[in-house]
Amino acid sequence: MNNEGAGYGLFQFAGATEWNNNIIRYNVSVNDGIKNSHAGIYVWCDPYNKEILLCNTKVHDNLIISNQGHSVSFNTGFSSGLEFSDNVFVLTNEGIKHLQGDETKNMAIYKGNCYWSEAAEQQGISQPRVSEDAKARYEKIEYTLPEKIDILRLKEILSGMLPERYNVTKTK
Repeated sequence: MNNEGAGYGLFQFAGATEWNNNIIRYNVSVNDGIKNSHAGIYVWCDPYNKEILLCNTKVHDNLIISNQGHSVSFNTGFSSGLEFSDNVFVLTNEGIKHLQGDETKNMAIYKGNCYWSEAAEQQGISQPRVSEDAKARYEKIEYTLPEKIDILRLKEILSGMLPERYNVTKTK
C-alpha cells in the first residue's frame, strides 16, 4: 500500500535466471507505483537482454486499486505467454487507462478481468474498454480504504471488496 514502486513487479534482467512458469495470485495492491511505473503491476524486461524472455506467467484473482493512473504498466516487456485473468482493476483519481506502456501490453492475454474507472464515472464518460479482453466485465467496485491497515484485520477489510470466489469471510 502506497509504495513508490509497483505493488507487484514482474522483472527479467540480465544475469538473472529465466523468469517463467510463475503464478501471481490472491494479492492486493493499493495505490502503489507512486514514483515508478504509476501502476499496481509493472512488467519490465531488460532491453539489452532480449534473448531471455519473461514467459508463461499467469496473473489471476488479484485486486489492484490504483490512484497513480494505470492498473498494469509494461516497459520493454519482451514477454511471451503472459496471462491476466479474473483480476479486479479499479482506477481512482484521474486514471482512465488500465493498460499503459509499450506494444507488449497488446501481446499479453486477458481473460475475464473486471475493470472500473472512477474518473470515467465522475466525468460521465463510458468506462475505458480493454479490447484485448473479450470477456471483460465493467462493474463498479464499492470499497472503503482505511488510513492505516492493521494486518490482522486485512482479511476483514478486504472481504467486502473481493468477489465471492476468493472465499474470504468476515470475522466478527
